[in-house]
Amino acid sequence: LNLMEDMVNQTLQSGGKAIFRCKVEGTPTDAVIFTWYKDGTELVDDPRFNIRTKSWGSLLKISDVYTADSGQYRCEASNTYRRVATSAYLTVSFGNLGLRRHSFQINEYVKGRCEQYTGFACSRFLQGQYVYLEFFQKQENVEQVVSTALQFLANLKDVSPSCSTYAPAAFCYYFFSPCKKNDLGDVIMADPQPLRLCQEDCDLLKHKTCKNEFFNQNADKFSPRVFETSDCSSLPRTTPTNDHCTTIGLPSVVNRQHMCYNGTGAKYRGTLSVASTGETCKNWPADMLFEYSYLAGGHNFCRNPGASLPSPWCYVDTALTKKEVCQVPKCRGADGGNGDLVMILIPAVSIPLLLGCVIIVFCVACRRKKKTNKNNKGTPMETRTLSAKKNCHEVNMCFLTDTSQAKVPELSSNMVHVIGELGDGKFGKVFKAQILSNLHYCPNEPKQVSVKTLNDRSTPPQVQEFQREMETFSELQHANVACLKAVVTQPSLRCMVFEYTNGVDLHEYLVLHSPQADFAKPPSSASSHASSSIEHADFIRMAIQVASGMDYLTRNNFIHRDLSARNVLVCGNLDLKICNLGVIRDSYLSCYYRNPQGGQMLPIRWMAPESLKTWQFSDKSAVWSFGVLLWEMFSYGLQPYCGYSNHEVLDMISRRQLLTCPDQCPAKVYSLMHECWCGQPAQRPTFADLHSKLAGWEGTSTTRMTSQ
Repeated sequence: LNLMEDMVNQTLQSGGKAIFRCKVEGTPTDAVIFTWYKDGTELVDDPRFNIRTKSWGSLLKISDVYTADSGQYRCEASNTYRRVATSAYLTVSFGNLGLRRHSFQINEYVKGRCEQYTGFACSRFLQGQYVYLEFFQKQENVEQVVSTALQFLANLKDVSPSCSTYAPAAFCYYFFSPCKKNDLGDVIMADPQPLRLCQEDCDLLKHKTCKNEFFNQNADKFSPRVFETSDCSSLPRTTPTNDHCTTIGLPSVVNRQHMCYNGTGAKYRGTLSVASTGETCKNWPADMLFEYSYLAGGHNFCRNPGASLPSPWCYVDTALTKKEVCQVPKCRGADGGNGDLVMILIPAVSIPLLLGCVIIVFCVACRRKKKTNKNNKGTPMETRTLSAKKNCHEVNMCFLTDTSQAKVPELSSNMVHVIGELGDGKFGKVFKAQILSNLHYCPNEPKQVSVKTLNDRSTPPQVQEFQREMETFSELQHANVACLKAVVTQPSLRCMVFEYTNGVDLHEYLVLHSPQADFAKPPSSASSHASSSIEHADFIRMAIQVASGMDYLTRNNFIHRDLSARNVLVCGNLDLKICNLGVIRDSYLSCYYRNPQGGQMLPIRWMAPESLKTWQFSDKSAVWSFGVLLWEMFSYGLQPYCGYSNHEVLDMISRRQLLTCPDQCPAKVYSLMHECWCGQPAQRPTFADLHSKLAGWEGTSTTRMTSQ
């Protein structure tokens, strides 16, 4: 038995298909046994992992890959005489989970504030200046990070003079962006805007000026981590006047006087960005910066990296594989004499002309501004508010309350590290993930999160609904609700980041603590949580928390359509958080019934009779579901109407056959369930009533009511 060839490593984007071929030759071929492993764990054939035996060996196909599929794949082939093996690595990165065909503008997030810099670390750059801070940031916390970074730089050995000159300013301006000023030199406090570090300077510092210092494998881990989370791509591009960003004075990679090229154009630094075919050049990829630092700044200007072509060129396709030479003319003469003359004459003529135009425009603008001030009594803030409301009306995205500004931070996609897939949501995949340490995410917030993504096949109405949810969830912040903590709105990933837990949901928690282990066995992943049965006082405390969270959601005009134990997260100290990911995990498929009219999956065992008739939900139907959740709690996670089919359950609820009292359930609690299951929705209690009644029971004994 011999191995014919080694398997090849593969790098894919999520949603792609991986194919591994294990080719062997032996006699007889039908006696060869193939076994596949991923990271040491044997694989079995399933809908996504397809294993087939071929005449030449074995084939492994993995469909719809996602980041959790990354790892080492190993094929072992054996017969009576010998065993051979080959392995390869699969690397899966986030694909274009965001929009490709339909673009939308995320509304501006809640702005930060401008406050005077009072620290010491950056005093030589920012003394007396106002700096921009996000609404969740404290100046002293940012100061500590910058101080640590600068101290690390000071302790480094063999730091180049240029790095020691420019790095401190870059750190300070990256983390403490100066606030933008008006024409009179005053900070714009009413509408604070940061002048962030210029992207070109950030790229040059990372990939040229301080490349050796911060990508040294022997260096302390702190500084490389700071550089990894310092996302240059999110910074504004450098402009000729640098009025939109802050520069640290590094020599520019652009020379706007270059009108032609000499030789092969390897030293051309002009601004032409059109290929000879007429196509617009694409931005140079970030991975080329390591070798060619003059591509810094995220620009798309024609260049000839490594003199790979006879003249300046650029990429013209989104995959960055198609090269086209540009329309840059070649300078006349061997030394480019005429070209140099052009470079001298054009600035000599254009600069005075430009200055004259600027003076004329400035005078005209001043006169118009005076007229405008006389006629316009509204403030700039009022004008913006009216404009925002108009846009909201035009795209039909207003929802219950005015939520035109999301009150959560925006993260870069490289801050979100996916751990695994939770399932398919309404808009796209839902993942379990971790947030990497960064200054854009409050350090006290949970690092374990869930991520609701928007897929690339979304229609414009779905895109609008996704943004509407984003704006709505950003307004909801409560201790007993798994809240929206951040958003990502980059082309590579558009998603909402919610609180999640490393532990279990309430249904799993109840099953794990059930005194009757025969009903269900603890999942292996959560077996460590199992312990003694739950006390009645703990049940009441849990119910109070769910009622409190639901009261908050109801008061904020939010209707939960799937309130159940599986959608409540259990955190430390038995703290509960209501979750609304809108994803159905495989283990809970039996809890849902597919609506024959609309096709959507419905949790009929938790639904009120009126919702089963109309497929409509309200705060009163959520109260019914809360009663079923109480029944789940005191039944230790039993499925409502256990043993009956979905059609039988529909018939039982329509004939008002209510759930019977669970064993050991107090009489007052079962009576409260009946109040929630009142046939007239208007007569059901509100969540405020439920919370008040449950809170009154906390710490008191209750009398058991047996089921009849």
